[in-house]
Amino acid sequence: MLDDRFFLRAHLAAAPLSLAAGVVLLAYTLQLRRTLPVGAFRLTRPTPADDDADPSEADRPDDVRPQPRPPEPRPDRPEWASVAEWAVVFVLVGLSLIWAASDYAAAVGRGRAQQLASQLATSTAVVLRSERSLGIDAPGSRELRCRDTKSAYPYRYEGMVLVIQSADQYVLLPQSWTPDTGVALVIPRTDTVRLEFVPYAARGTLGRSTC
Repeated sequence: MLDDRFFLRAHLAAAPLSLAAGVVLLAYTLQLRRTLPVGAFRLTRPTPADDDADPSEADRPDDVRPQPRPPEPRPDRPEWASVAEWAVVFVLVGLSLIWAASDYAAAVGRGRAQQLASQLATSTAVVLRSERSLGIDAPGSRELRCRDTKSAYPYRYEGMVLVIQSADQYVLLPQSWTPDTGVALVIPRTDTVRLEFVPYAARGTLGRSTC
């Protein structure tokens, strides 16, 4: 995992896409190099005895100039080497794309989480009723005890919002939840608990009920 201070982390998927581009360019460079004859860019030093050598250049031993050479065929590469090379390229590019998709999904998740957190104060509230005390002491939530001792759900909890229902569990957040001090509540979905949803416009009625 790259450090968040790394400059490529400032841009979404920049690091994995840069890696993929680098691998592709390196593979293309190697393939292009193999199409050239051996020694195509080899340089030799001219000597004064050369018939076509310029005397002014011969007097300067540090000067070099390309000499025409007959092309030499490159030795045949084994087939397994080419297969292994392309396999490495495809694996690295594939991992880079998976990394980029993971970065994108994480960015979308963070964005949606921030949006949800900013809308908690105006979201539909949840009233949690329970047959027994759940001992919820999260900041912003409150526990009320019904005066009617015959009530099926004598314990009532207010000040929370339902985030998601996953399988047989409810995930609740207090309306005053913050990333630094907030807590999340996971309540099992059983017959001993019941959820009631109160829209934002009717929140003024919360806390007035005796049960």
